[in-house]
Amino acid sequence: MTCPCSVSRFRWIRNLCSLVCAVVGCCSLPVARAQSPDLEKPLLNIDEDISAFAFAPDGRIVYSVRRHFHTKQYDLERDDVWLQENGGKRRRLLQGEKFVRGTTPFTYTIDSFRWSPNGRLILAQLFTTSVVDEHGATQDSIMTLALEDSGKEIHLGANDNLLKDAYDACWLQDNATIVYLTEIVKPKVLFSFKYVNITGGPTGNVFEGRTFLDAYPIPRTNLAIGVERDHNLTGPPRLQRLELLAQDDRELATLDGYEGGISVSPSAKKVAYYIDKEVLEVRDLTDPNKIARLRVGFGTFQWSPDETRILLKRTPEKKSGDLVWVEVPPLTAHAAKDQDPPVTQPALIPILHDLTFRDFAITPDGQARRDRPRQAQPAGVPASPVEKERVNTEFTKFETQRSRRRPFRSNCACVFCVRRGCKRPLPRLGLRLGPFVRRLRWRCRAASRLLLLRRGSRRPPPEKLPRGGGRR
Repeated sequence: MTCPCSVSRFRWIRNLCSLVCAVVGCCSLPVARAQSPDLEKPLLNIDEDISAFAFAPDGRIVYSVRRHFHTKQYDLERDDVWLQENGGKRRRLLQGEKFVRGTTPFTYTIDSFRWSPNGRLILAQLFTTSVVDEHGATQDSIMTLALEDSGKEIHLGANDNLLKDAYDACWLQDNATIVYLTEIVKPKVLFSFKYVNITGGPTGNVFEGRTFLDAYPIPRTNLAIGVERDHNLTGPPRLQRLELLAQDDRELATLDGYEGGISVSPSAKKVAYYIDKEVLEVRDLTDPNKIARLRVGFGTFQWSPDETRILLKRTPEKKSGDLVWVEVPPLTAHAAKDQDPPVTQPALIPILHDLTFRDFAITPDGQARRDRPRQAQPAGVPASPVEKERVNTEFTKFETQRSRRRPFRSNCACVFCVRRGCKRPLPRLGLRLGPFVRRLRWRCRAASRLLLLRRGSRRPPPEKLPRGGGRR
């Protein structure tokens, strides 16, 4: 039987559980960790300081790596862009140190990537900081960079491959038109749609005169789900179904509130968004009156392939946090004149031993595939399930931290290292009290060494013997 205290969110409950296990015996592994042993082994490891990444339709990965360099006056940071091929080969598409625009010093980091439908063109959203005067004053801005998968620049308006003030840019199905959001009410309150074509021509407005809080493009279509609000911020937010090419729209529902994080399910039949800092609302797009509300806390999330669960990182974007599965309850019909729908508090199922991640993504097909070499089997002996050539899991974990920590395997999931950000399970307790007594501080050996180095404590020097008092 699994001990419920071993997966508690409170540290003191986990420590108390480990003490009980040391006396009466060790409990079994939690179900969530025991059911998916393959999640312990990363399918791909890129040992770099990665700031952003995205999966292509064919499974390739484009990612950015932080690079720092020095000039005579400034210390600059410009990310390199790399492409991970399916066969294991890696190519650098852009070298940040050589990416120069004019004589003004500037630095940038890449926030996100977006692939075109044909998997050949890339959009990268840049957060830039430029020096604007001789006194060293700086100005921040958002730009979008267009590249081919070969590294060649795509020239847009004004013979440049940068779109200024372009947020959440995406490609339409013709692989030539880019639709993006530009800021209308600062700071990042209301936006309007614009478009540009890579074949030539100036930029233009989409849904001219209308303002939106946020929008999410539906993959493999020219549609998007947007949250519209008037320029004066007086009316309630409205959920809209937008046809970006024909500039047609259809109102789906009037929302009680909107806090951010809109995301459409893979089948485009459901949409989820936060109505405040705690409550996530899930709505059926085919029947907008069917909704469900979950109290899970604000964070970033993605849908599972079967749309029955949500993978949630309970921290703001680009902040490290643990990953948990959240079950989506059945959606029930609620009319606008009815009372507020009930808010459920689902169970949060942690994965990957509560390790923290800064970014994550689910593969386009919803499955991470790992190829194993086929081993020769004796005649007449069937291969066991462990010896199959391909092993499918539900998602790929992509660690963006630059740590090469050895996988730690333990038979008990009750005791964890208390150093912040470590959460490494300690060795098995219950059968031996020796390891438990030696680790009364509840820290692993690596964390103890790190704490000693941080405090500056050193091993005391040996005492000097008096003259003539040495061994004979």
